[in-house]
Amino acid sequence: MKTKLNQYGATNSLDSQYDLAAKIALFSLLNLTLLPLIAFSYLLVLTYRQTTQPYLTIFEKYQLKFGLAINLIAGFALFGLSLVIFYLESIQPAVRWALIISYFTLFHSLFILTAVWNWSRARMGLPLWRISAKDHS
Repeated sequence: MKTKLNQYGATNSLDSQYDLAAKIALFSLLNLTLLPLIAFSYLLVLTYRQTTQPYLTIFEKYQLKFGLAINLIAGFALFGLSLVIFYLESIQPAVRWALIISYFTLFHSLFILTAVWNWSRARMGLPLWRISAKDHS
């Protein structure tokens, strides 16, 4: 029996068609919360497999690229901007730490919220934003 694919290359059922895309989104979320670097290494392994043996649908490629992008941006923001704030000598140490903690709390929680939203959309087979085939060829 042939299954009908939607515009993102997945079926409209909640069976195993979205499992890999949802798994990719979940590992992106896990990297931001519980398993940093371990979950990111899984995303890197999937990226390497995709370059050597392309087998992912457009929707799964979208989830993989989005997961890598949000985690790289969050990692840069977490470490890079925290170091910049930490090494600013014009700010008093107490204010510096307050800025780092406030920054981490606000922005990291925004990254986590975006990853949760993406994961819930991936479970339904929907992208977070509109995607096109030319972006993921």
